[in-house]
Amino acid sequence: MEEAAFPPRQIDGVELSRCSSEDPLKNREKGKEVDKDIEQQDSEEAHGLADPGWARPVATLIYLCVALGHLILVKEQCLETQSDGALFVSLAVLQVSLGFEATVYAVGGLVQPGGVGFVVNFLESAGRFRLLLGATVWAWLVPWAAEVHCRCGEQPPRATAVLAHQQGQTLACFVSAYFALREVCVLLRGEPPSALDRSVQPRFGDCLPSNALLGGQFRMDKAEFEQTGRTVFVPARLRAGLDTSSGLALAAHFASALALHQNQWLLATLLCLLARRLGGAWEVLLGRRGAWAREVPRLLCRFGELWWLRCALWQLQLCELDANGQLPQCALILHDVAISDRVGQLLDWQHLLAEKAMPEIWLEKYRPIKFEDVVGNSAAVTILRSHATAGTFPHLLLTGPPGCGKTTVVHCLAREHLQEHYEQGCIELNASDDRGIDVVREKIKGFAQQKVSLPEGKLKVIILDEADSMTQAAQQAMRRTMEIFSETTRFALACNISSKIIEPIQSRCAILRFSRISDEDMLQRLKLVLEKEGAPYDQSGLEALAFSAEGDMRNALNGAQSTFNAFGEINKATVFRRDGEGFRVLGFQGFRVLGL
Repeated sequence: MEEAAFPPRQIDGVELSRCSSEDPLKNREKGKEVDKDIEQQDSEEAHGLADPGWARPVATLIYLCVALGHLILVKEQCLETQSDGALFVSLAVLQVSLGFEATVYAVGGLVQPGGVGFVVNFLESAGRFRLLLGATVWAWLVPWAAEVHCRCGEQPPRATAVLAHQQGQTLACFVSAYFALREVCVLLRGEPPSALDRSVQPRFGDCLPSNALLGGQFRMDKAEFEQTGRTVFVPARLRAGLDTSSGLALAAHFASALALHQNQWLLATLLCLLARRLGGAWEVLLGRRGAWAREVPRLLCRFGELWWLRCALWQLQLCELDANGQLPQCALILHDVAISDRVGQLLDWQHLLAEKAMPEIWLEKYRPIKFEDVVGNSAAVTILRSHATAGTFPHLLLTGPPGCGKTTVVHCLAREHLQEHYEQGCIELNASDDRGIDVVREKIKGFAQQKVSLPEGKLKVIILDEADSMTQAAQQAMRRTMEIFSETTRFALACNISSKIIEPIQSRCAILRFSRISDEDMLQRLKLVLEKEGAPYDQSGLEALAFSAEGDMRNALNGAQSTFNAFGEINKATVFRRDGEGFRVLGFQGFRVLGL
């Protein structure tokens, strides 16, 4: 009987027949070998398609240049700016991150998928860190822009600028914490089943580990390799939110540049945004086909970012050159000035009205700003005026009793010498408050070495009031600072007792000795102030104020204002009632009887 024909049967893709005498297990092994050959053939065909011509080496060279450009900017930031703390770290880390990203693309153009194993593994790990750094570091450029806005804007900064800096820091911390939480979740839980199989119903919280970068699945971008010959590893699934940080940074820089009216910074931000849009349009027009269709959008973005950060660094340098003496930092204002209280004051109209109604201190209101307004010590004033007229002068040591005008005349000298550059070229410190060696190292030396744009022949002036309160170590450190910066800076020291100043400093200074203000000069000044304030007075009241002040003009003006505020008029009785000095009234009358 003739054997019936049976339809063929397949096992693992290998066709078998019922009449076959071959072992099915052997045929299965043959099927696996066939599949392996097919995969090898597909790989060889993929290698054949990866022929971008001269596009790959040229683009690789450009990526290396971009990485080098970011490193150069980091070096310039270290050597030519005074930024420190978070302001320095934020921009420096971003520069390193972008340089690392450009290096990854450059190395990807030099390595083939079948190359050295550890290099391919490096590219896969680098692809993960590249995306994670880009997602987190960009967010810290938001408070960076707000900080520069604080430093370059109005002084002191507005409350809105300081609050923008505070909220920018909060936003950056939130973004960094969010991406860090995704990585911690995949580390603790692993990838959820819903991320591996779409048919599995996702559980609550699966979105965090499924979007992780360090622990998620990555693969080589086959289309990228076929068109550009570049080995680039990308996430196996789309990750959300990776470009949010850079978009926020662009918006923050655009707002800060617009608020400061800095055209160069503003145009660089717009250029970066335009480069991103052009990159997207390029992909749409060419359909991501060909090497240049993929390389050009990336290169446009990299160059736009490089120029943007170059202009942002220029803005920081410009801010430091134009700073008024020191760079106020938002962070210091937040802690030292209590910005929250200041904002509350802006909303408290009663407090503002009371603050406006508060009388101005006569001592500061009528402090002389020109040599012509100074009373007393005419010989010392004449010498200082000659120094200001000559255009140069030595270090100065002014010694004398309190309230005789030592600090005031030095400010007059600085104003006449620096003219419109007085605010940025002169600084005053009170050594009774900052008397240790730290103030020399931080404040005095910091201002002396700070870059200030002054006309040729003009010198920075450091006024140190009550210098005799400084410790011996602080004076020794200041002596060295005076020597090093003598070509650009002059020190003016005011003290009550010159013997407390060490000899090396005295020998480097021109010493001017001041005496108490005479009664005639004091009466003349008191009369001028009281007439301008409309305060009723008589001659006996003026003489009582002069007698009570004992040659101290500061004491006389403060006494006149407090007497007027307390009693509404100034005469002998109200002056001594204010002081509670009944016993001094007798002395005062006795001196008048004796004609003294």
